[in-house]
Amino acid sequence: MKNFKFIIGIISQIIIVSSCNLQKNELEKTLTLAGENRTELESVLSYYNQQPEDSLKYKAACFLIENISGHYSYKDTSRINKYYRELDSIATAYKGKSNHLKDSLFRSIINKYSENQELIPDIQIIKADYLIMNIEQSFKVWQNGDWSQHLDFDEFCEYILPYKSCEMQILDNWREYFVNIATAILKNINIVNYSRMLHTMLVRK
Repeated sequence: MKNFKFIIGIISQIIIVSSCNLQKNELEKTLTLAGENRTELESVLSYYNQQPEDSLKYKAACFLIENISGHYSYKDTSRINKYYRELDSIATAYKGKSNHLKDSLFRSIINKYSENQELIPDIQIIKADYLIMNIEQSFKVWQNGDWSQHLDFDEFCEYILPYKSCEMQILDNWREYFVNIATAILKNINIVNYSRMLHTMLVRK
């Protein structure tokens, strides 16, 4: 029996060490792919590797960096910002007007900017300050949000932590923007009535 427990203990240690080595290999692979931008990613790891209380944020930083490869942004952000401004101007100027007219104008703008858009890997341009800001905001939402506190760390990494909500998204402070919008909406919602309405809809189905 003692030999069996000893063998189980050895196997467990081997699995743990192998898992740690695999994670280190993935992290190093990503850092290598970052090229000249490697120092930015290493700055994030260093930032969260100073204090024991930041150990979970360090794991979150590792998760982001390990999964950043394969994601892209538009290289010419000034052109993309101009594209968004034109869309906003159409939406504002033609508010309440025919959807057919607005759709036609939207399509013309989309066609205008969709050609010759050069992409660049996020891993080559993302900055340490941006990732740190994202991690801090993510943890704040996770730990303080009534709707998110039940999530475990893996679920947090999957649903809250990502530094962008869609591919080609501009690397700006989008999270704060949407938090402000959601907060304003929730202030005007009667949660009890909304829950009853949702329950009624589910029962009917």
